[in-house]
Formats: sequence, structure tokens, C-alpha cells
Amino acid sequence: MTPLLIQDALISFLEKHLADFLMDRPGKSPGPPSIFREALPSSVEDKEAYPFIIVRWEESEDSGDDDDSFETFSLIIGVFGDDEEDGEHAASVSGQWAMVVSTRLRLLLNQNRILAKKYELQFPLRSKKPRQEKQQNRYHLATITTKWSAPALQQTLEA
Repeated sequence: MTPLLIQDALISFLEKHLADFLMDRPGKSPGPPSIFREALPSSVEDKEAYPFIIVRWEESEDSGDDDDSFETFSLIIGVFGDDEEDGEHAASVSGQWAMVVSTRLRLLLNQNRILAKKYELQFPLRSKKPRQEKQQNRYHLATITTKWSAPALQQTLEA
């Protein structure tokens, strides 16, 4: 249950703090990136999903003692550059936007290290992008890996 609660808190946090972060969106007026749970919905057409942030659960760690547990989530950033007019420029700009969004998210997380008054961000905070040959010119991705401590689950024993 804890991973789902942290994921909900992360999604709410991103929606609130990125509401005024306007980005170009293919076929739409500028607006904030769309936030998705786990993956892009199959109902969303290719470039219509961009820009986006996927909040994906990666793993959990429990020590077995009464210590906190740890939940790891990836924030996957997707940016699209329309290359119909100038492909090289679009690729460059969308790559830069992937860095801008990643930097903005890292700053927000550093300034707000506690989610829902109980989940604490653990460091280091890691950012990366896939190897260049795995990306198309106009689609750019970046990932921020976050780790959150959560209060230990309490088990009720019946006598």
C-alpha cells in the first residue's frame, strides 16, 4: 500500500508545482506536461502525449527491523520537437528542454523534501538520459530516480 500512497503524493505534488510550467505541446496550446502513472496510456497517440512525466514505481526495500522502508520511483520525462521544418534545430531544442524539465524537477524536489507530511526524499537524487543512439531526433527522454523513506509498517498482533 505504501508505494501507491507515495506515487499518489508524487503525482499530486507534480500537478500542483508544474501547473504554471508552460511547454509547447504538439497540436495544442502551450501547457504543463501531462503526468501519467506507470506508463503512457494506450489511448494517447504518439506525439500527443508529449511533453509528459511518467511516475513509475521501481522497487521497495525493507530492513526487516522496525526501521523505515524505502520506495524508489523514476520520473520519466518525455519531450518532443517537431522536426518538419528544421529537424536539426528541433532535435537540439527538445534535448535542451529535457534538461530544463529535469533541472526544474530536481530543484522542486530539493526544495520540498517531504511529501504528504511523512515521506522523505533520500539522497543522492540521480538524473540521466538514454544513450543517444536509442533516441530518435525529435523524441528526447530523461529520467530522475528518487528514493523515499516511509514510516515502517505496523503489524497488529492478535492475542
